[in-house]
Amino acid sequence: MPRISRKRESRESSTLVMRRRSGDALSALPAPYGVLKRLEAAARCDLALGRLTIGLYGAILGSDRQAVFPGYRGGLLDCRQFPSKLRKDVCALVDWALSRSKIEVSAVYASYRKIELGVRRRRRLSALGRHFRRVANRLMRKHPQLPRGKWDVAGITHNLMPDEIGKPLTDSIISQAASFEPKHLQIVPHDAYMNSTWTPGALTLRLDNDGYSVKDITLALAAPKQSLHVGLGRFEGELIDFFETGTEGVIWMLEDERRFGREALESICEGDHLTILDQLGKVLWRGIIRCDNRVGWRRYPMNPQYGQQCALGRWVHWIQRGFKPDDWARYFIRPDYDRLRGILVRRTGSKRDPRSTPKSIRRGKRPSSEREP
Repeated sequence: MPRISRKRESRESSTLVMRRRSGDALSALPAPYGVLKRLEAAARCDLALGRLTIGLYGAILGSDRQAVFPGYRGGLLDCRQFPSKLRKDVCALVDWALSRSKIEVSAVYASYRKIELGVRRRRRLSALGRHFRRVANRLMRKHPQLPRGKWDVAGITHNLMPDEIGKPLTDSIISQAASFEPKHLQIVPHDAYMNSTWTPGALTLRLDNDGYSVKDITLALAAPKQSLHVGLGRFEGELIDFFETGTEGVIWMLEDERRFGREALESICEGDHLTILDQLGKVLWRGIIRCDNRVGWRRYPMNPQYGQQCALGRWVHWIQRGFKPDDWARYFIRPDYDRLRGILVRRTGSKRDPRSTPKSIRRGKRPSSEREP
């Protein structure tokens, strides 16, 4: 008996290894395999069930993915729309997913990917899908994408016609889009460059992966003209943590509410007077900016001979004197819906360029004032 049990154990372990090597996550992880298999089979046979199943899996996974059905956002409430023979399986899957870790729920993601690929392929190769693709290709030849020589990235985009999102592209949708009297009307595939969609006067219809469903409809308008000199050095707006390629860390900035785009960015510099307000207008802090270039200094993990100041897990360039790094950073590093407001009074001769960082920082070397104490 012991020998038989050892052989059986060895055979089961080798089978599990082979399943993992084959990429079958549903068999390798402790998940309700029967439920997932039955839902996969139902989704392959019926596109309506495929839409419901994808929405259910999206609610369980809780992460943003490329929409299979544009305009549709599933949820747990859609469980009522499943046929009665599948409702018990759906409830069992939800109960299991809510009590499992993210690693185990990855089995649901593996099933989601199978259903997603199957639904996309079926929609694309169906008789109706082939018909709508021919219509979309004809309309794309009639309204091609703007040539690169006419691209302009100075526009502001607005989403239009939300009721048409997810529907097949037809002449009726083109007629509705043309009623906005755009300067250019273009139809682009899902992987087309975004630059042409920002050209002022361009109305863009972007298609989904299936080649005929409308993914989004946007109209680009010209950005308002802005004055380079607003007020007398006094700016009011939201406090933000600005960073981009080349800044080598977060820059504390104020986004002036009277202007738009990059012209609204005002970097906070040494000697400026800053007042920080909460959402109700209560003053949280006010004073003169005095940059401390030493507190919170850390070595770079991949280049330990150099380093930089760090706050709330971000590389930064300075901290207000008298503050702990994380306390000062919490004024700026916040979600968009919870931004604090600020009033910045610029001192004479202060730098405005939001990308103005010490040259030694951009080359990866720290200034002498930021060397480890």
